[in-house]
Amino acid sequence: MMLPIEVVALHYHGILRSVSEDYYLTGYSDLQMIALDTRLLSQAYYRTDPVVRLYQGCFGRVPDSDGLDFCVAVYKNTYSIETLANAFSASDEFQEQYAGLSNADIVTKMYENILNRQGDDAGIAFWTKFLDDGGTPAALVMSFSESPEFVELARPYNDLFLRSAANGAQDYEGSLFEPDISGEVLALTRAANTILETERDDFFYSNLERGTLQSSDILDGNGGWDTLWTIASHTIAPTILDIEVLQFWASRLDFDAANVTGVKEIWSVNSSDNVTFSNISLETHISLTSLPGESAVTTLRYTDTDGDDDTAQITVSGGA
Repeated sequence: MMLPIEVVALHYHGILRSVSEDYYLTGYSDLQMIALDTRLLSQAYYRTDPVVRLYQGCFGRVPDSDGLDFCVAVYKNTYSIETLANAFSASDEFQEQYAGLSNADIVTKMYENILNRQGDDAGIAFWTKFLDDGGTPAALVMSFSESPEFVELARPYNDLFLRSAANGAQDYEGSLFEPDISGEVLALTRAANTILETERDDFFYSNLERGTLQSSDILDGNGGWDTLWTIASHTIAPTILDIEVLQFWASRLDFDAANVTGVKEIWSVNSSDNVTFSNISLETHISLTSLPGESAVTTLRYTDTDGDDDTAQITVSGGA
């Protein structure tokens, strides 16, 4: 089954932060979802990862979505991380973090922000002398963010960050190192799935076919911050334990959450026709997004409404 071009385009932009013509995107449409993301992430290593690393190095955080798009375009046109490093180091945000610090303190903080560890005495002394001798903070942060140690350290976190962006589950906030290192990536099948996973951040994936999430399935995230992405339809009531984010690309779906515990967010992403979520809690954040010009009729049935003061957490964007 071919991936729709609009789905390929969403993942292409989510990971590579650029837009491509349909004729080019069709070259990816024969891939399964996991293979699509894997191929795009291999390209992101050269095109997107350096920018994400520089954000972490300069600001101690991941990029915002618009900022990432802009900076990846600059990097694509210049192939110079130095251009971005100079601009970042001149920003108010950078100055607020490092203004008033001694050179030794600047180096110490960069070890923490970039390499995610305490600096060794020899390293701190070397880089402090670099600044004392006239080296710029921009050159320092560029050296750290492109160091072999940081490139290797950051890659699984970059992959997790961009994979989440491609699947609509990225909030673009906090440090790159906030999530634990990514756990397993698992494909659901049409057979009954019984999966107990790690205490890390696991990703449960439906390949591009309906019917892989079924009422007979038992999925346990077992700790970490786990995500389930699935194509779904019909009436289903699977057992889902400790998977924090459920993402549905759905059509004519009636999802019964009576056997679901530990979920924090339910996303309906680019769904169509009638979609119903039943037996959900008011504590669960609901996010409804769709492509421009398309929409789905979504019904939410809560279990814990008991008065006029109840409040549901719902975010709507696109044509949803």
